Amino acid sequence: MPFEKLDINKIIDEEKKKNKDFEIEYNKIKEEYEKRSQQIHKSTYIFPALFFYEKEGRYSVYFPDLDIATFGDNFEDAVYMAKDCLAGALLTKIEYNEDIPESTAIEDIKLTEDNIDTFGTDKFTAVLIDVNLP
Repeated sequence: MPFEKLDINKIIDEEKKKNKDFEIEYNKIKEEYEKRSQQIHKSTYIFPALFFYEKEGRYSVYFPDLDIATFGDNFEDAVYMAKDCLAGALLTKIEYNEDIPESTAIEDIKLTEDNIDTFGTDKFTAVLIDVNLP
């Protein structure tokens, strides 16, 4: 017995006519799907990271747009850790359907008093960190 070809758009339209609540719920789901789909299909994300040199040769790394931080034993390690930290934070936001903020232009980065207290200095190097996500 051959399978019947179904026109999903026709079925949805018929259901919308019969049930107003269906239409409202369908539109919410469709909007959420489109929003999430756009986030998932964006493969490269770039955010500024602030690298703070520490006396021991380590680097602390802070992403002001996402309010996340990490560190590395040297600059190369700090860059690696920054990419890992950024990817993890973005994947978590996508998984929990949270908005991903727009990236601040690197020249617009400003430290707050809390940042200076946390990192013990107002001297930093701003670096754009990119990650590719599926």
